[in-house]
Amino acid sequence: MTGWWKRWRQRRHAEPAAQRAFGLREFVYLDEVSVISLLSWRLGKLPSEFTDTLTDSTKAELNSNIEANAAVLKSRVGSRMESSQTQDTKVLSKATIQATFKKLYDEERDSLALRPILTSELAPVADKARRILDSHVGDAEVKPWRIASEQLERGRLVELEVELQADPTFRLSAIITTFAELVNESKELLAQIGQQGFERTIEINRVLEKLMAGLVPLRCRAIDYAVATIGQQEYLIHRRALEQLPVAEKPPVKDLYLVGVAEQSLFWKDIRRVLFSKARFCILCRLNHDGLDASWTPVKLVDVLGEVAPDLERQMEIFGSGALKAMMAGATAHGNFIEPRMRAVMTFGELLAQKLGIELDDNDLHHIEILASETADLVTSVPESRKAFTRVAELLAGRTSTDMDPVIVSRLRVEACKQHNLLPGGSAVRAETIVPPAPANSRDERFIDAEIIAIYW
Repeated sequence: MTGWWKRWRQRRHAEPAAQRAFGLREFVYLDEVSVISLLSWRLGKLPSEFTDTLTDSTKAELNSNIEANAAVLKSRVGSRMESSQTQDTKVLSKATIQATFKKLYDEERDSLALRPILTSELAPVADKARRILDSHVGDAEVKPWRIASEQLERGRLVELEVELQADPTFRLSAIITTFAELVNESKELLAQIGQQGFERTIEINRVLEKLMAGLVPLRCRAIDYAVATIGQQEYLIHRRALEQLPVAEKPPVKDLYLVGVAEQSLFWKDIRRVLFSKARFCILCRLNHDGLDASWTPVKLVDVLGEVAPDLERQMEIFGSGALKAMMAGATAHGNFIEPRMRAVMTFGELLAQKLGIELDDNDLHHIEILASETADLVTSVPESRKAFTRVAELLAGRTSTDMDPVIVSRLRVEACKQHNLLPGGSAVRAETIVPPAPANSRDERFIDAEIIAIYW
């Protein structure tokens, strides 16, 4: 047992301190085929089982002496008995994919094109941070705080800490699939939307799901690195180094994204728990292209499909970040129109209460706000808006014995709408212009396109 313990201690101390500093590694995604393929190319044969032998030895020895003295003759007789016993214990261990990944990581760690910097490593001081932005300073002098984009060569391994998130294409497809299931369960919900347009959207989504073929496109923002142009070349600059510079000296930077596709069946956890929360994870991946890309297409077959069905390709383009932004802009626009209508109904209640001499407390105001929230959608025309204002008038009628003059009530409705820039029917006096969202690729972004091997934290 003592020999086994010594060997374990020796192996433990031989591990680099950087590896132990990261603590335990828990996987949420692991491509076993890629791990074994890469390590087999590096090492050749891979052991599938390991045998540890524990040796326990026991040794016993017995000595005896008989001595006789005589006046003339002296004699001595002695005997010795020795026995030993050895016991071997063999422990058989199977190699798991996690152990194989650890072997691959240990082999490749020092040759990674990009990897996280330990938090225990001090950030460069301001003077060194300025040298990082000097194009005449060699890359080796400022590594790993500055990485030239040309060092990101196709086939090299990269480890990057990111905000893990699915591409908007997949997120929107998942939303539509879920909404379609809800519509099938509720006929009333189907009646509130355009059935023909919705069915067309479902058909396009089915085609998109076929094209993705069980793959999940990922679009993950890098946490530690941003992209800056120094001289005529783009570099990856660590954000901790940029933080050491005064605001006036910081260069304009672009967000860096790690993009690629992962197999949905290889996730070890429910993808809804890890792909929709922007949680932080580390990703080990292999680069698909040299350098950085200015754009990225999550579903490659769409480009091929466009050669034979251009109209369908254009319709596929709605399933992206632009569509998600349009949905959010639509929700914002709806809120922009609903908010003044709701406020107009609440103002009407306050003006009517003041006219009737009713003092409103917090409970009354709360009830009026609830009514305004429920009826704000009705404030779209004069006949419909009367229904919303009438419900508030009926609420206050129970608080007084005074009869309500219809003329005064009508005048207060007009006044309430006017205070919130609405016409008596609820239409806006001046329409608000909503700027459509810019396409995703028009923003300042750079992409690292890679094959995903493992996702862990």
